[in-house]
Amino acid sequence: YLDLAQQEGSVDSSTALTMQLLISLVYERAKETDKEVVFVIDEARYIMQDAASLAFLETVFRHHRHHDLSIRLVTQTVDEFFEHAESEAILDQCAVKQFHRLDGMDKEWADEFGLNHAQMRYVQDAVPGNEDAGFSEALVGVDGEWRGIRVEAMPKETEVIDFDPTEQRRASLPGAGETAVSPEIEAFRTELAQQANGESQDMQTDSTATDNGQLGGTDDV
Repeated sequence: YLDLAQQEGSVDSSTALTMQLLISLVYERAKETDKEVVFVIDEARYIMQDAASLAFLETVFRHHRHHDLSIRLVTQTVDEFFEHAESEAILDQCAVKQFHRLDGMDKEWADEFGLNHAQMRYVQDAVPGNEDAGFSEALVGVDGEWRGIRVEAMPKETEVIDFDPTEQRRASLPGAGETAVSPEIEAFRTELAQQANGESQDMQTDSTATDNGQLGGTDDV
């Protein structure tokens, strides 16, 4: 799970490099394991802002199904999928599309996704997730066939949703305890940290300049 919301609307060279590194590591690990790998990129609109990351992701999308890798892009808008040829190619590779409530689903975007008027209205009026209702509604499309569904959280998912970091320990979350971390996951975390640190050091070296024998780094390194 990669949450890009922390980028706060900007993608600089260091962030773009980190995104490519993460995607590359997940892709390579998916090719090595016999298990199905699900890679979720939240606030995916940020990755659409960087041409290099977008081109790299488009390449991965063209080959990921061969290795039981499922890439899921989560975003609150749809216009970014139509701003570049690469992003449109990525959208075309997504056999499954799921719309929760989206006020911005107007006729223009409905036509882009092949929705009729009733389906467009369903997305506009879908019940958002809330504790009182206990469910949310979504419109799911598989290869152009659309159906309305009800989404309910399973017990373990509810534990994650209701998690309060001020009163609970992270280890209490399902799958987050030390005993729940498999050696394979721990090795992946270590590899990711090592490669990220190595890339950061390389960038710092490249971003410094000599001045009478002294090295001076910029503020954003």
